[in-house]
Amino acid sequence: MAKQVGESSGSPAKRAKVDPKATALAGLSRLNEAEKTSILERLIKDARLSATKVVSEELEKRDAAPINVQSLLQSFGSRAFRAFHQLDRLRPSQQYEQSHRVTGDIDKLIQEAGGLKAAHAIMALARVADVMSDASDTGQVFHDTVASCGGVPYFLSAALRQHLNKLSAADWSSLKPAYEQLSGVQSCLQDYAIEDFDDVVSEMAKHCKES
Repeated sequence: MAKQVGESSGSPAKRAKVDPKATALAGLSRLNEAEKTSILERLIKDARLSATKVVSEELEKRDAAPINVQSLLQSFGSRAFRAFHQLDRLRPSQQYEQSHRVTGDIDKLIQEAGGLKAAHAIMALARVADVMSDASDTGQVFHDTVASCGGVPYFLSAALRQHLNKLSAADWSSLKPAYEQLSGVQSCLQDYAIEDFDDVVSEMAKHCKES
């Protein structure tokens, strides 16, 4: 089995070779439907084109575009806060009935993060998780969307694991703040016996924790 991306493997000659087709296939999930349709149209019009190359070029173009990381994280954080607190004025029974609105909005943020390069996606999801761990004051909402089995922590941690496996060795240097945030999330959620982030934090600690 190939080593996970980011795992130490000695000299470059000993590192597992990157499969362009596998990388392109994995990258398809980052493209929206319009982008996928555009690529398909190009391939149909010109059979000489390589699908792998076309997808890879589209992803490279996207990742080369400048991005304001601070603004990105502020956006994810503020939208996560609004999602968790949108039912604050309702009675507990109403919050219970409408808690799906919270999970639905957080799921949209998870899906949006999936369109980012792996390092930025992890930063964004760490910010969402940080907001989530501070949302205990929402009472019934927190109970229904976070503290219940299979809630938001499960889906956030699953997405984080997927992005961790896509990282390059060079990405880890930018992820220490995200690691620290997720360590705090893990600590906060221990009071609720939530362990979804344990393996994520453990994996990140190998690369981000100071020796």
